Amino acid sequence: METLKFNLDKKSGKFKILNATNGGPWHKRHVHDQWRSNFADYKAARIPYSRNHDSNLSGTVYGGPYAHDITAIFPNFDADPENPDSYDFACTDESILVTLDAGTKTFFRLGQTIEHQIKKHGTIPPKDFKKWAVIWSILFVIIITVGLTVLI
Repeated sequence: METLKFNLDKKSGKFKILNATNGGPWHKRHVHDQWRSNFADYKAARIPYSRNHDSNLSGTVYGGPYAHDITAIFPNFDADPENPDSYDFACTDESILVTLDAGTKTFFRLGQTIEHQIKKHGTIPPKDFKKWAVIWSILFVIIITVGLTVLI
């Protein structure tokens, strides 16, 4: 077995930051009815990056089932994708803004949370693939416009 040795007297370059999270801190920015928050500790950890992949599996934290997934942001597939009122960004925006407030950049996963249950709700194929592509492309442009990195 090899031994890993460090010579702390010799400088050989910077360490690459590898710490990141899936989802940001547990915190509500505008209300005081939450008895649990890890915002101060999360911010103190100086975590550089977070991704929101399947982060809505964390219950009500990070917006719960109302954040990040395409079916959460565009909840009514029969709505007009060209109408801004067809989109619901409230919980997604809040979870990303809390993460940014902590000094962490977000890699946005554009897709659907995995469903292990016997019945699928959001991971079923769309009834209109062309419309799905329009919705997806509009979301992609919005996400890029606000400066997030998209994970596909």
